[in-house]
Amino acid sequence: MLKKKSVLYSWAFFYGLILILMVVTCAFLGRHAQKQLVHEYKMITQSLQARTNEEISDYFADLEQTAYEICNDYLINDFVFSATPYGSKYYSLSPIQKRLAIHALQANDTVYRYLYMDNIDRTLSDCAIYQTKEFYRQLDLASFITEPEFEELLSRHRYNELCVFDENGSRAAMMISSIPQIASQPKGALIQVLNLDHLDEMLRSSAVVENSTAVLVSREGKILCDVGDPKVADSLKRTDYSAEQDSEIVLSGENYWFQSNTLSAANLDLITVIPIKSIREKTEWIIYRSLPILLIMVFIMAVLSLCFLHLQYKPLNRLSKAMSADSGKKRTGNEYDQMMMAFTDVRSSRDQIQLLWNRQQEQLVHEFVESCIEGNIIYDEAHLKQVLGHFGADFAGEWFGVILIEIGTGDADAEKQLIQSVIETILPQYACAHKIYLVAHGEQWVIVLNDESAEKAQESINRLCAALEQPQESGCTVICTSSAPQQYFQNINLAFLDVCEKEQYRKNTQLHTGEVTGKPELPLQVPRLTSEQEMLLLQYIAAGSVQEAQSILALVIHNNYEQPTLPIHVCRCLANDILCGVLRRTGTYPEVWKQEKDHLRNDLHLLRHAVKRDEFGKILTESVARTAQAFAVYHNQNAAGREQTIDRILQCVNEHYRDTDFNVSKAAEYLGISVPYLSNLFKQHMGIGLLSYISGLRIQYAKKCIVEQHLSVAQAAHESGFENINTFIRIFKKHEGTTPGNMDV
Repeated sequence: MLKKKSVLYSWAFFYGLILILMVVTCAFLGRHAQKQLVHEYKMITQSLQARTNEEISDYFADLEQTAYEICNDYLINDFVFSATPYGSKYYSLSPIQKRLAIHALQANDTVYRYLYMDNIDRTLSDCAIYQTKEFYRQLDLASFITEPEFEELLSRHRYNELCVFDENGSRAAMMISSIPQIASQPKGALIQVLNLDHLDEMLRSSAVVENSTAVLVSREGKILCDVGDPKVADSLKRTDYSAEQDSEIVLSGENYWFQSNTLSAANLDLITVIPIKSIREKTEWIIYRSLPILLIMVFIMAVLSLCFLHLQYKPLNRLSKAMSADSGKKRTGNEYDQMMMAFTDVRSSRDQIQLLWNRQQEQLVHEFVESCIEGNIIYDEAHLKQVLGHFGADFAGEWFGVILIEIGTGDADAEKQLIQSVIETILPQYACAHKIYLVAHGEQWVIVLNDESAEKAQESINRLCAALEQPQESGCTVICTSSAPQQYFQNINLAFLDVCEKEQYRKNTQLHTGEVTGKPELPLQVPRLTSEQEMLLLQYIAAGSVQEAQSILALVIHNNYEQPTLPIHVCRCLANDILCGVLRRTGTYPEVWKQEKDHLRNDLHLLRHAVKRDEFGKILTESVARTAQAFAVYHNQNAAGREQTIDRILQCVNEHYRDTDFNVSKAAEYLGISVPYLSNLFKQHMGIGLLSYISGLRIQYAKKCIVEQHLSVAQAAHESGFENINTFIRIFKKHEGTTPGNMDV
């Protein structure tokens, strides 16, 4: 009845009812506010602790992943497994340090990594090489364990074992991972030293209330880090908390709410305790202030309700009158009835817009499939699926098959209707081919089938081809050429190239033999590009040798693009691999990279849209020639500066090679340049590694000491800069072919 008279009366009734409900609700909430707020503090603590648990678990998971990547690196394993890593093996130290440096940049000062190698009695970081004693002092573990204990710690197999040291308030933690090998004792280990300040920052987010304490403790009872009251943290270390999950406990005579959570990594427990007294003190104001505030709120809401009733009724009344005037007919009833009539018209317009939107969705999906066939999309799976979801492209799976259909009647509409009728008749009988897209390609038709597995996609392809190639009522002949199912969107173009190649092969066979085959199979060919050819090509490019690089590339093009003939999609992949190798090699030279990066990326773009073998060869030839020429210009501009640097290196080596601690790292420190740059520059100009050159100088000086000064072998080794006499004898025999003792005789 109220509604029939006016909307104003309805609003007045409901606003009054709301005010009454507010009074009752506020009175009820006031009684239970304190208890509920205490519960909320507990829930917030649980939520924040779960988030902190996830952050710390991710932190340790990253450590474990890094340890796996480093310890299983083929170069590190090759070096560690070598019983005598001298001579050319020592060149591997610089690449190993480069790989450690990559992980050091990713760590962002939250962890420090060292690679211990027993076969050279050295430890590598991303910037230095330490002896065992120097490494022990670098870690500053004297207050926790002795040096023999530390060596014993590294001598046993450990897989991502977290070692926590806690002594008199001083703490340290490291994760040790042995390099995998079949032996009684590991010959190498990765030591990841944790930054406890970083863990403290993550742990601090789990504390909510003042005076709360959060602790990260190992199962052995050692505290890794803590935030809050140190006395409470120390009490937690001595408390058996296994039976006190999410409950109240007593510590030092006070009640605490206890929350414990076991981390999914590193064998640690995250504990948070909150003093119940502190929570209750924060909620006492509710009891004293709730009633006056509630009364004020009721008064304010009553005034606002009257204002809203007055202000909102006027525009509603004007709106109903305006809708009556716009429609050209008089609307009866109250404001609600008039608005319902207007909304009926709006729904009709909305249905028309929805129909148009559905057509646009179908068109967008169709255009997307066409782009996939032509290879005109740069694929990013995460963003691609998000974009496809916006216009309703719910693909059935990750597997796609392509069928190329040739009918040749000249009537495109009739051909399309024929194909669609076969699809609608055949495929619904089977539980496969969830999505099918038909695209016109010149005088031919392309079908893209989408399914959840390769087997189902292949089954759909076979049945559809068999149905299409059966005699049709119109008398036309249908020829189908299909590809093997391909996974992911980016391989739809490769499948399309495959069927185009098969179709061309079928036509060539028909031209020469007169036989027609609907399912041609190309002869299987394997790309003829050895790793040595690829490495030599990249070396010639980096050296600026244009003619040599073009000669190697011409051989590759002849062997793969001219004789024998590879499938066109394999040709594209081979050309892409070569350009990517050039791109990676250019990236190691910042000056050349800055000049050539845009050209190389444009070459990759052109390669992605090329469809003929001669286009692939042309793109590769121009790219290799241009890049090699850029390297040649770079080397000519920097030749004088490198000659001066070589003179400085030789002078430094001649002055310090007799120092027992002198090595490549020391030389780089004296000269103020990086170790990789020093090693590469010396090797390029002298034809020998810097460490081998230093060893040769030391051997020549030792011979002089033995022959001319009649010193003993041990004295000659010490004077020439060798710390270990066994090392001296081994290197001497390698250089001279005999032991130093025979010379002494």
